[in-house]
Amino acid sequence: MIPTFNRVSTPLVQDKQPLNDHLDDQKISIAKVFHDTSRASEVKKHSSLISKLKASKQGFKEESKQVVHDRSVSSKAETGRYDQIMQACSQTFGKWDSQMIQSGLRQHFLSYAASLLDANFERLAAMSDDMAKSVKCAEKPIRNELVTWLYAGGISSADETWSQQANKSHLENGLRNSVDGLPQAAKQSIVDRKKQREDDYKSLTHVANKLLDEFNLNSSEPIRTSDSKVLTSSSVSRMISDLISKHVNK
Repeated sequence: MIPTFNRVSTPLVQDKQPLNDHLDDQKISIAKVFHDTSRASEVKKHSSLISKLKASKQGFKEESKQVVHDRSVSSKAETGRYDQIMQACSQTFGKWDSQMIQSGLRQHFLSYAASLLDANFERLAAMSDDMAKSVKCAEKPIRNELVTWLYAGGISSADETWSQQANKSHLENGLRNSVDGLPQAAKQSIVDRKKQREDDYKSLTHVANKLLDEFNLNSSEPIRTSDSKVLTSSSVSRMISDLISKHVNK
């Protein structure tokens, strides 16, 4: 469907508008614009293109009511599944000892940071050979600075901490059983079942971040980073963005 746009409020043509002195003798004739043959030709070509796009299988094509309906059903199903995952994980999370959560919080967010870094490094390295070289040189400095920031300097070796802690989140793994126990859709193919599991685990990471964000933000003694900020998934994302901008030559 061709998108429609709300009109932008503009002055009437006849309203006097301030013009630069050197433009006074170059005022546009509205009548000339509408009747100019070259301009009319452009409009005709544009209209012809729209018609061709509408007729093309690959071009402009209005979606059927069934397609719109199916997308709506899919969206509602995804929302419902996410709510199921959130409810199941919240119940499990609520049974955990606060001390256990605090002890695993930094490791969880280091694991989350590692996944974000991997995705960013891969995306940047694919841009060009020079960018790939820049990423390669920047990987270790970024990781070391990230670990030092995240653990507020309370480590003996950034390299060692990264190698031991930047694996899958222990807390997230603890919530995974809650997700695996949720009912699957009936009569799913193996491919669909695999896709459902991948989507569930993506939602699980988001849910785990949300639960830990709320836990740390509401804590009387929240865990903080080296710059004294409360550690959350958002602060991790911002730090990674800052470090990439600092170390990678774009």
